[in-house]
Amino acid sequence: MRKLASLVAGVAVLTFGASPAAATDPQPEPGAIVLVGVPALRWADVTERGTPTLWRLAGSAAVGSLSVRATADLPHAETAPADGWATVGAGNRATGRLRRTGDPLALPSLPADLAALVDRNEALPFESTIGALGDSLRDAGVRRVAFGQGAVLALADGAGAVDEVHPAPAIPADLAVLASAVKARAVVAIEAAQLLPRTSAAALTQVDQLVAEVEKTLTAQDILLIAGLSDRPGDFSHLRVAMAVGGRYEPGRLRSALTRRAGFVQLIDLGPTILELRGVRRNEETVGRPWTRASSAAESLDEAVAELVDADRAADGYRRYVPPFFLLLVLVQVLLYGGAYLALRRSNSERRAGVLSVTRNAALAFAAVPAATYLAHLAPWWRYPIGYLIAVVATVVGLMVLAATRGPWRRRPFGPEGFVAGTTFVVIAIDLLTGARLQLSSLAGYSPVVAGRFAGVGNVAFAVFATSALLFAVALCVGATPRRAVAGVAGVGAIAIVIDGSPLWGSDFGGVLALVPAFAVLAILVSSRRLSRGIILATAVGAVAVVGAFALADYARPADSQTHLGRFVGQLLHGGAGPVVRRKAQANLRLLTRSVLTLVVPLAVAFVSVVLLRPVGGLRRALDAIPVLRSGFISVLVMSLAGFVFNDSGVAVPALALSVAVPLALATSMQYVDPPGLPAPARDQSARRVED
Repeated sequence: MRKLASLVAGVAVLTFGASPAAATDPQPEPGAIVLVGVPALRWADVTERGTPTLWRLAGSAAVGSLSVRATADLPHAETAPADGWATVGAGNRATGRLRRTGDPLALPSLPADLAALVDRNEALPFESTIGALGDSLRDAGVRRVAFGQGAVLALADGAGAVDEVHPAPAIPADLAVLASAVKARAVVAIEAAQLLPRTSAAALTQVDQLVAEVEKTLTAQDILLIAGLSDRPGDFSHLRVAMAVGGRYEPGRLRSALTRRAGFVQLIDLGPTILELRGVRRNEETVGRPWTRASSAAESLDEAVAELVDADRAADGYRRYVPPFFLLLVLVQVLLYGGAYLALRRSNSERRAGVLSVTRNAALAFAAVPAATYLAHLAPWWRYPIGYLIAVVATVVGLMVLAATRGPWRRRPFGPEGFVAGTTFVVIAIDLLTGARLQLSSLAGYSPVVAGRFAGVGNVAFAVFATSALLFAVALCVGATPRRAVAGVAGVGAIAIVIDGSPLWGSDFGGVLALVPAFAVLAILVSSRRLSRGIILATAVGAVAVVGAFALADYARPADSQTHLGRFVGQLLHGGAGPVVRRKAQANLRLLTRSVLTLVVPLAVAFVSVVLLRPVGGLRRALDAIPVLRSGFISVLVMSLAGFVFNDSGVAVPALALSVAVPLALATSMQYVDPPGLPAPARDQSARRVED
């Protein structure tokens, strides 16, 4: 335990010591800030011929993909225009719809509907403050000018008031009032709803002409923000256009401290962006972070727009393929368990060895699927029909099984299984160390549309990563002395914990709370010591201490460089942590009843209990032959339970952990099955031959 803690602490010091300094852009004298909100605008709509003004501005702007997730209960439910405008005004996830039913394009009328709107948002778990942006601008003496009812919702203060309100401009537009507001360095919001209820060439032309008219009123000191700030009701949610022109925004990619990924920003960042550009202090009610330019433009405009279009296509591929992928995961797991049950019941000894070998390879293949889905992301599967994705995943799985069963480790107990676990662990570790490119919009990763996270390790990937790390450590312990086994567990554990918990890589709060006790239990068990209440208590304290060290180190960094680890410390110190904990607990319980992965847990437990642990199933004999294997499965159980408690992914952590651990247990048990019809001495001799 002390060795594991020392290794984690040492690597963590090196990690934070290498933390890069935050780059700062020069702060010019702020001019007017003009936001043009275009609901439903996607990068696929921006073309050189169809929208020449938007295309030209994109070439001189910092651009990015905008996640417009507001308060929708379902992961892929759309954000209505009223939700988008309200979220801008709150700087937090908010809704502008007074009721769940009715016209999805309806906008509230302020100040008449203010009280109802406030009550509606107070019932949500985000603690959003309607009018937070307007209050800050008003208190700073900044003039607010709104064109359109949606724009009023964005700029209204806590009393529902805006300094100037004008109708949403149409084409041709008389923008003399806008020119006056720009000259007064006001904050202006313009509603451009031409793409509602559908996108057409004529509607895109109107939007483009409006932006051209707005551009004529601006000077070099002014900043133009263009945002596709909502979805189209009845349509699936997509990534939208985010563009910042003028001032500090030179050509390049947008990012924010919340996404921590170049090319991606969130709608909740727009309000704080306006405040920061105008030199107004951000209040505590806003949780978003300002848009910044992450990188310079290294490619042509065609390449930049094509990349942004491709990001939306990948996110849409995630939406289309992830539900059937996890459903298929459950169904194939049922088939695997059923096939294994039939294989174990066969009494024909002449064919039995071949059947068991096929079953073992199938189990190895199933355990290799998660790693294959990440590696498949190297090939842009979302650009092709689903058959291409299946072929890529199947090819990677086949290569992994071939390497597992033909490599020098094939004769070692738990060797092929350890190879699959180790390969999976290494793939995810390298991905996290190099920017988590295989996580975003991956089948077993996370979606920028859902906006749960944009960087680091997701809950599904954590379950696969942690299980693979634990079982890889078990493979290293087979045949080792207790001292060497503890050293191996401590080494793998330290690497896994630092990669998972470091704000620079995994930035996973709940994951560390699950990994530390799991590796501590594994280290204690392989050292031949027994668990006691004192050791369990010390392990729990150690887990809290390690995650606290990561969080405090992150909190010590500049605010715009912090991840959710450091921000949670700030919430604990200054209030506001309660809603975060409550929201995660509610998400956990909700997903427990809605996710198809919930079926995996009882199926896997029943299969292990009823089939594999029976004398004929082989797992009990495998655990006797490889004692460290029992320790490994206990540690996976500890990690699964802790991961379920400390994450907001519902049953995903234990389900994915079992989806890796049970196939590897099945593959191992196939070498130790009880051949029918043999007397006990012959059975023991047969098992020894398989092990040799």
